[in-house]
Amino acid sequence: YGDLEVNAVSTPGCASSTTRGVCMGGENGTTYTNKIQYFNFSSTGNAADFGDMTITGGLGASHSNNTRGLAGGLGASVIGSAGYGNNTKAFFAGGSTNGSWSAYTNRIDTVTIATTGNATDYADLSQAVNQGAGFGSTTAGLYVGGKNPSESLTAQMQTNNLANGATGTDFGNLTVARRQGIGADNSIRVDKLQDLLK
Repeated sequence: YGDLEVNAVSTPGCASSTTRGVCMGGENGTTYTNKIQYFNFSSTGNAADFGDMTITGGLGASHSNNTRGLAGGLGASVIGSAGYGNNTKAFFAGGSTNGSWSAYTNRIDTVTIATTGNATDYADLSQAVNQGAGFGSTTAGLYVGGKNPSESLTAQMQTNNLANGATGTDFGNLTVARRQGIGADNSIRVDKLQDLLK
């Protein structure tokens, strides 16, 4: 199909519309990049430079509607969170705080996509976890897999209501405990496309 403009980038934040995909930041070897790269779905070809993020980072979460893409948790404050949401709000769930993988959190932050401003505390997952995958519909968010404070991989799927701020509840289990997955969703189905580590 093509290549990214910045080679060997892992853990970027990714967003898309119906016509374009965007990769924000990520790790390039032993350093992080602030590059934003884009590519069009309608034709093959390499990604091109879109611009730069205000910070250099990776290991973050992302979400988009058809107009705007957001990346969060790319700095030292939060790493390993998962992004999901709907066309109105983006949610950033779980992860580890203070740049330390051992400082697990169950916090869910939210922002309104159409306006600028800092994220606010919205709700909590049912358990603290990092490195999971996120999915969203118009009404619910789903946090899948990851690693828990006992340093074990989890197969748990947690769901939370995107309208009322209630604490997450158990949704079911994956067939295998996994972390660092990549997710895709539409209004009907979610798919965990890739697991970097099992």
